[in-house]
Amino acid sequence: MIGTSTLEYVFIRICITGLRAITPLSILYCVALPFLPRRLPLIVSAWPIAETAFYFLVYFPWRWILQRPAVHPFPLPLAERKELFDRCVKHIPDPKRYLVKWFKDAPLSEIKRENVKEFYRWAFLNTGVYDPIDEEELEEYVEKFEETHGWKLEPGFGNANCLRLTLDQVDMVHRSLAWYMVNPFLCSTSYPLQIPNLRRKYSYILQIVFVVDNITHLSLLYHGFQYYRTSLLRFPTVFPLRPLTLLATKKSPVKMLSYWHRPHTSTSKLPIVFIHGIGIGLWPYVNFLAALKTQDGQDGDVGIIAIEILPVSFRITHAALGKEEMCRQIQIILHHHGYEKFVLVTHS
Repeated sequence: MIGTSTLEYVFIRICITGLRAITPLSILYCVALPFLPRRLPLIVSAWPIAETAFYFLVYFPWRWILQRPAVHPFPLPLAERKELFDRCVKHIPDPKRYLVKWFKDAPLSEIKRENVKEFYRWAFLNTGVYDPIDEEELEEYVEKFEETHGWKLEPGFGNANCLRLTLDQVDMVHRSLAWYMVNPFLCSTSYPLQIPNLRRKYSYILQIVFVVDNITHLSLLYHGFQYYRTSLLRFPTVFPLRPLTLLATKKSPVKMLSYWHRPHTSTSKLPIVFIHGIGIGLWPYVNFLAALKTQDGQDGDVGIIAIEILPVSFRITHAALGKEEMCRQIQIILHHHGYEKFVLVTHS
């Protein structure tokens, strides 16, 4: 998605630096405001004041909430854990490369027996805490790994750290209010960058969340989709706010998931359920979804349900649903529209 030339690298670094400088400069302006001999017009001062307020009143409270340790589910029963391990270990085509990648490209000589146990402790027991009770089970996993792949691990600990997605520290990074709310590049017709193909490549990056969200909404309406919103009581729980959702007349049959639906009229094709990946939401898929219809016009349209997952779409909102709850709510949506057989399309 992002090019690799020097010019493109310089351009994206300038964009990142500019966006990150907005909040420090805004705070500096607010601190200096009482001492300035001449103040900027109110309409100009409102922006740095809003940026400063957003940093201290929104970012800091959310940082405290979101940086708390992950809540792990209870481990599977022992028999199911062993069955899962057996299925995993038999489908590793290159065990050495497998370990090197899970251990962040550490030298293979530094990945030893206890390191692998530490990895399995997280992967199958959902914890990073050593417990002697688990040693027998972990030892069995290591021995089965060695037996399956004909390779003996050295005893002890090596100088390698495994990737443990729910235990490793993830630092929350501030994004300015401008990132969520406005986009001067998108709103201006006099785009200053005339580098060939660069505008096309980076247009989606410069489309900040609020603007692109509304463009997505209008685009899907244009292509014949209907929006199913959640309860209006949940409207203030999503930031940036989504004012066009207030105009939606259809309501989602579930509490936490909103989605787009195009009725299924085809008699020869199955409808589609689409689940997007991490990013800006459904915006990158608008043309794809619009194109998924019968081209000859004689068999009707292929029905589509496109689920919105806002916690992974650059929004400040509720925590992502767990697997069981996510599946339950999607099943309710499918039942609501009478989808018994369908094609599942996903992207991540």
